[in-house]
Amino acid sequence: VRVNEDGTSKVLINVDSDKALNTIIGHETTHLLEGTNEYQALQDIVKEYAKNKGDYDSKYNQISSLYQGTNANVENEVTSELVGDYLFTDQDFINNLSVKQPSVFQKVYDYIKHVYNLVTAGSKEQRELEKVKYRFEQVYNEMSKTTTQQSKTNLTNLIWSKGILKR
Repeated sequence: VRVNEDGTSKVLINVDSDKALNTIIGHETTHLLEGTNEYQALQDIVKEYAKNKGDYDSKYNQISSLYQGTNANVENEVTSELVGDYLFTDQDFINNLSVKQPSVFQKVYDYIKHVYNLVTAGSKEQRELEKVKYRFEQVYNEMSKTTTQQSKTNLTNLIWSKGILKR
């Protein structure tokens, strides 16, 4: 991820990478969130999820060795790698993210929709992103349905109490 002088970001992808496009997109999406409130929440949830799966320590050791002697933030790289691994292949991770961090889920979902629209129609990459987008849409729709079925959710109460919407 390159940050331009005007503060905008640009994601550069190595077309010769041996990693799947969806893994790369998951990884880079995570880097785009760095420096935001959502990033810390994402980092915490990914770490907890990976530890529960038994993936965290081995991934940390692998990344730590890879970046040895550099000034890279190993913790951020581990987070990016784990998100790249989970985001497009692990439905439980997506569900967990939507429940524990809906705002982070929404940011990632918005980015996936954006990238999906940029990919060439009919390409292998678009078909892969279509699958991911569909998974996120299912979770998003379920979240919306659950929220609609509740007469007053915590989120609704918060919106009213903060005066964001007037009754």
